[in-house]
Amino acid sequence: MPELIGPVFVADGPEQLLPEDRRLQAADPLLWQLVFMGETELDISSFSERSEAESALAALKADQYGEGGGILVRAGDVIAENLFLKHMRQEDYVEYLQRATESVAPASAEVHDAAAMEEVVTTAKDRLRQLTKLAPEIAKLRAEYESKTLSEPQVIRGRPSEALIEFANLFPQYVRLGGCTRP
Repeated sequence: MPELIGPVFVADGPEQLLPEDRRLQAADPLLWQLVFMGETELDISSFSERSEAESALAALKADQYGEGGGILVRAGDVIAENLFLKHMRQEDYVEYLQRATESVAPASAEVHDAAAMEEVVTTAKDRLRQLTKLAPEIAKLRAEYESKTLSEPQVIRGRPSEALIEFANLFPQYVRLGGCTRP
């Protein structure tokens, strides 16, 4: 039996960038926040002493691609920077700190299930609307191919119509799409 609907993808909600304890530290306006390029992504380290934060900032180097470094932030103000920019901008580091300090309420299972069900219903309706529109053409193709009594599926070459594509999916015993070129 061919799949009439196919897979349905539902986006997850926003994800918290840092564990809760680190998020709270990064949001503390009394601490010095070092926003820096880690090995694979942006990261944040919090310092209580300015001298420690400045030393850590000064120690940052560019990666193998010439990108990296970081910024030092306190109470939302950029105090110092040691950036090696090729593709990123200082604003990317500031934006990361803002997003990382936001509290993300976990979506309840009921809300997620309701959103998933809504997406399935929408996808199913769209698919059924499409098949309903193509039904008369698919019925003609079925009558045509049933009367041929083929021993194996006929290979169709060239650019098939939308109805023929659906027909091939629904009735693989009659036709098989063979591409645009001759063998």
